[in-house]
Amino acid sequence: REEGLSRSSINREITIMKRMFNLAIDWKLTDENPFVKVKLFSEKDTQKERILEQDEESRLLKESPEYLKPILRVALHTGMRRGEILNLKWKQIDLEKRMISVQQTKSGKNRLIPMNEVLIGEFSRLRSLAGRTASHAAPRLIGRASWSGLVPPSQPLPPPSGPAAQARNHPRGAR
Repeated sequence: REEGLSRSSINREITIMKRMFNLAIDWKLTDENPFVKVKLFSEKDTQKERILEQDEESRLLKESPEYLKPILRVALHTGMRRGEILNLKWKQIDLEKRMISVQQTKSGKNRLIPMNEVLIGEFSRLRSLAGRTASHAAPRLIGRASWSGLVPPSQPLPPPSGPAAQARNHPRGAR
């Protein structure tokens, strides 16, 4: 590893080279990929945690479409992953105990997340929009089906975008 280059920069270059050689093989320009056994660096230590300042959170919510604001509030106030938020069910939310029970996590472990006043208010508002009483569980709290009532039919949910979506669509691996 050369000085001055981060592990993630080197990984991006290796990934590009692997992809280029795979395309060259597909196009019959070469017979082998010399990068096939090159391993990528671990990037676990390079990930940075950043918490938005209050004014940044306010600007984000102000600029976001209405249907996305509840999802963003849950993400900002819990740190839950997108899939965890979109798969939440009413039975996982206990407004009295002020807890969210997250199941089927990436790590495979269930966990409890405490709710603050913002989330209590948000979930109470969502429950009333869902037309459910406290004793009935909604089939799904958040997700395309539940959000269909909040999103005008002419405004479909946009596909994922940004760095995370680009990373998911980035060509990886080699032959």
